[in-house]
Amino acid sequence: MLKWEAKRLSEATTCYLGLGANLPFAGKSPDQSVIAAIDVLAKMVFDDVRRSPLYVTTSVPDTGQPDFVNCVLVGETQLSVSDLLTACQKVEAQFGRERQARWSARTLDIDILSYGDAVVPADGTWSALSADAADGAVMAPLAVPHLSLHERAFVLVPLVDVAPSWRHPVLNKTSVELLQALPKADRASVRPFSAENA
Repeated sequence: MLKWEAKRLSEATTCYLGLGANLPFAGKSPDQSVIAAIDVLAKMVFDDVRRSPLYVTTSVPDTGQPDFVNCVLVGETQLSVSDLLTACQKVEAQFGRERQARWSARTLDIDILSYGDAVVPADGTWSALSADAADGAVMAPLAVPHLSLHERAFVLVPLVDVAPSWRHPVLNKTSVELLQALPKADRASVRPFSAENA
């Protein structure tokens, strides 16, 4: 178990995390790493947690990497959003994550998709950052909701599984509405996980 303590807030906040992996680590396949990381996060971050099914997806952008195994977690946390980010990065490191080139293959990736109704940064620049993120021009250290979640079927398909009525705090659309707005080919590219297609 990862040793780390953070101040607990008096009130819990509902948060959503996106997990993905496409490289093996320490004898574990990507799907095994994702499941193991969920167990760590359940003890370290959440008071209550549930997850979507696992899915297999092509890397975004498609760089010829191995396919990713993805899922979404939802739970209640008493961590601040900055401490939640620190916790996610510590779990990534525990599973061998090395931050090299953007969009590189990885043993584990954990993204904060949303944290209550919070919008970070809170200075009104989220929309500009999100537009820049689409072409890779920006990578904010902490941006909530995730700058690209509304464009990614591999996030929205499992998000709909656990929270079909979740509403984007900036775009004011539900996860179902965001998913339906994506091209049909994008939605179809998110395949249910099985050992055969991993």
